Amino acid sequence: MNKKLLNAGFAIALMCTVEASAQLVQPKEMGAVGATGTAEDKSFHFIAGVRVWANRWQFGYLEASPILVNGAPAVRQEAKTRTSSTEFVPMPTVGIVAGRWSAAATFFPETSYDSKGALNQNIGRHEFDFNVGYSVLPGLSLSLGYHEGVQDILSSQFFPSREKIRGIVLGISGNAPINDRLSIYGNYGYGWTRARADFSDITGKSSFDGDYQVGELGFSYSFGSFGARMLQNVQVSAGYRFQVISVKDLTLATTTLGVPAALISTEKTDARSYTYGPIIALSAFF
Repeated sequence: MNKKLLNAGFAIALMCTVEASAQLVQPKEMGAVGATGTAEDKSFHFIAGVRVWANRWQFGYLEASPILVNGAPAVRQEAKTRTSSTEFVPMPTVGIVAGRWSAAATFFPETSYDSKGALNQNIGRHEFDFNVGYSVLPGLSLSLGYHEGVQDILSSQFFPSREKIRGIVLGISGNAPINDRLSIYGNYGYGWTRARADFSDITGKSSFDGDYQVGELGFSYSFGSFGARMLQNVQVSAGYRFQVISVKDLTLATTTLGVPAALISTEKTDARSYTYGPIIALSAFF
């Protein structure tokens, strides 16, 4: 098989760096993404795939706990984390490639996670990513993308308590062939986000700055050299993936226990959530 197949799909792979960095294939007749000086660079193609992420989610939540302050009863808000059980999340991806340019969208469908009793119920999330990428070299791409995610509950003591996070993400992705069919890939993305909650902190603030990180490392394998026409443009990949979301400068309060409650003290903190686990993907070119 031509090594072009191992480098192809990188623009798509990177534009999906936020949520779909699989190494997606392109047909034999198309040159490697990033090649110059050929008519093949102007070809237009469609790519589709599905990625299954076996992940655990260390999610953040808020809880108000009774304490004693100078011997008097009080209530203190705390930002806590709890790690869910493993969930298998299928993430469909679609994209297009036009020469060195590409665009792709990825969907993290609504998924219910076990909160391990932290919120007295399961906690749901869903995400969406759209990215545009450019192949600067064969096997190396840069991307600019948009990420949006929703956590449907932040606290069992407030209702509603949903949080929506939006952000812009920059990414880089690389691929190196090991042999004619097998290659190693890696990617990383960093973004600047804005989180909006359904309720406010003690200062009246409900919108918070933050950041977003995502990365993946693994191997991809192309079936193109087996000769079967139906397998010419099919590829599988397997790797390990992580995602980190941070919300900054959340103000937590300690108040007296009574009506009305009196403010005793405040504390600023950053809240982070982590999602991690192995991922496999199947992708095809049309």
